[in-house]
Amino acid sequence: MIKKCDVTLKSGVDGAVNSFFAEGKLENHDEKIELCYFEDSTEISLTFHGGKVWLNREGDYSLRLMLVQGEQTCGEIGINGNVGDLEIYTHVVEYKTSKNKLTAHLRYDILLGEDVQKMELHVQANAK
Repeated sequence: MIKKCDVTLKSGVDGAVNSFFAEGKLENHDEKIELCYFEDSTEISLTFHGGKVWLNREGDYSLRLMLVQGEQTCGEIGINGNVGDLEIYTHVVEYKTSKNKLTAHLRYDILLGEDVQKMELHVQANAK
């Protein structure tokens, strides 16, 4: 069942924190939960299942990541029609759901050669 929800996000990139509020859609399929929301003209979806999270972003650039706590995975970034791979190391995947609420904490690194971009995301979605 798809429910409209209010989404509160707090994201951190290399220590700089931003907060964001949006309306979204929360959908439960047995043990899989999907949250979709828009940030300006960008659509973002987070799918939670089996302790893993799939993050998809479509807008001025695209991003596809699979986050698995304690593992390094390969993601994908697309800019102006050019697509490249990203190496991701996930430190934390925590999420809790109830009938009308989702809370999540994700912490991962984007590995850029010798550089590391530290990412953190706190999400709360409350069905209306």
